[in-house]
Amino acid sequence: MTAGTRGRAEDGPREPVFYSALHDLERIITTHLFVICPTNSGSTFLRNALATSRRTWNLLSEGQSAFGVRTMYRKANRLPSSRRLWAARKRWLDVLRDPAYYDWPRTRAAWYFQAYTRDPLAPVFVEKSPRSLLIVEDLARHFRNAKFLFIVRNPYAVCEGICRVRSDYHEMLTDMNARQIARLDAGQIQAINRELQKHRAVLNHFGYEIVDPGH
Repeated sequence: MTAGTRGRAEDGPREPVFYSALHDLERIITTHLFVICPTNSGSTFLRNALATSRRTWNLLSEGQSAFGVRTMYRKANRLPSSRRLWAARKRWLDVLRDPAYYDWPRTRAAWYFQAYTRDPLAPVFVEKSPRSLLIVEDLARHFRNAKFLFIVRNPYAVCEGICRVRSDYHEMLTDMNARQIARLDAGQIQAINRELQKHRAVLNHFGYEIVDPGH
């Protein structure tokens, strides 16, 4: 899936909501669907859209910040306080890639306990966290029948969104790539280009070009 959008899925007719505390999700869930996404990629809209399905169990927040999960991780004091900056330093990436950082049985239990659905027999559990980009193989190893939905977005728009703090996501579904890239000044584009030049093959694969700082 290629994304350059932000917004929320509109609610249809209201249906009953069921919470997991009264249901055996270890027995009911047969598939785990992980949304693998960069920060500011439209993943919140997608998560909310998936939550309208009667076939899914869902979380109200990103799995990485769900209640009871963050405190289970080790070495947490070595990570930045901002959820947007987790990939800015190699030492932080090393922590997040370290299998010892995760307690998957307890994390799964915490996720299951907080999940909700429109049908208590829904077989699919949905989770999305940007940091999951680093641990796809671990997720496949620790969760039964793991499936992955990858989101790709223009890297310049992603960088601009990380730099600009914003909490209001309640918009109509809109392509924001051009608008966000236009906010970048020449110095910011040059800084982004220095990193993207190292990954030209990836840019070419997804059809992205290096932006001229004088755009």
